Amino acid sequence: SSDLTMDDLVVVKTPVKNGGESRDITVKGCVLWNELAHAFSLGAEMRDTVEDVHFSDSVVIHDKGREWLLRVYQTDAGDIRNITFDNIKAEECRRLASLWIGKAVWSRDTNYGHIADITFRNIQATGPKPSIDLKGYDSDHEVRDVRFRKVVINGQPLKPAGVNQNEFVQGVSVSP
Repeated sequence: SSDLTMDDLVVVKTPVKNGGESRDITVKGCVLWNELAHAFSLGAEMRDTVEDVHFSDSVVIHDKGREWLLRVYQTDAGDIRNITFDNIKAEECRRLASLWIGKAVWSRDTNYGHIADITFRNIQATGPKPSIDLKGYDSDHEVRDVRFRKVVINGQPLKPAGVNQNEFVQGVSVSP
């Protein structure tokens, strides 16, 4: 049998303020077909801390979603840290990765949190120019300490110029 998900496929959220943190989560060994939204994501609706989340050893065999394949989508006040995307292969990918802080239709908090200590490692993506976009909200709500290790897009190692980022992103490193 098969199931069709018409939204995010695997997502971590903390939708209740002071309602419980999400920690020590491992998602691995998935084979996904993404038709609509995110394949692996955190958010939106992260009002409390999310840390130590690891997505690994997975394949997205079809990515036609309108959103990002690998994403941290922070629209509320929780702090997001120590997130790893490791050993993931994506086919037909258009939007590979995004770390984003800002207001969205799902926002319930008036302040925004932080995104820090994110690793993308051993990622292979093929498709029509898969992109990477990092966006902090302001100097008090930044995206910090992001590592890209052995990320290969359409057979070519990711270069620093392949990571789009705004002025509220600090500490990005790219290595083969």
